[in-house]
Amino acid sequence: MPDAPAVPGDEAGLRAANARLRELLAERDAEVAGLRVLVAELQAQVGLGRASGAELEELLPAAVAGRPGKAGAEVAAEEERAEAGQAEGSAGCDDAAD
Repeated sequence: MPDAPAVPGDEAGLRAANARLRELLAERDAEVAGLRVLVAELQAQVGLGRASGAELEELLPAAVAGRPGKAGAEVAAEEERAEAGQAEGSAGCDDAAD
């Protein structure tokens, strides 16, 4: 059964309400402290992500190319092979045209 609202002049009721408010504030303060720790951890992770930007740049071409399972170096090697094949093919076409 919830506590009855305090009546002016009801010191016991006011003390009980005050104690309950202090409990609620303590709970809130503990939750805020936990959230601050979480924010600090997330900020650290974001900082780590920025520090490993080279890794992200390596993976970005694979994701953009629609091949998320391949690392950027693999995609770059395939693109170089494809370009080399096109260059040889176009040179062969030029030779045939002459």
